[in-house]
Amino acid sequence: MLDQGITTALWGARHPHQLQPADEVVGWRLDDFTKAEINRILHETISDPVGPEFMAPPARQMPA
Repeated sequence: MLDQGITTALWGARHPHQLQPADEVVGWRLDDFTKAEINRILHETISDPVGPEFMAPPARQMPA
């Protein structure tokens, strides 16, 4: 995510021990070939992508 231009990645945890896996990925990066391969696979397998509007609640209609 961070390699794609996102500036913040959230890691949710309810207990301190759930943060331990974060230590294993600090500094981890995908090379350009791997990112291109992921994008190729996604392009071939996702026929109906969902945009950010999926996360937004529907607009409410005000009573007349």
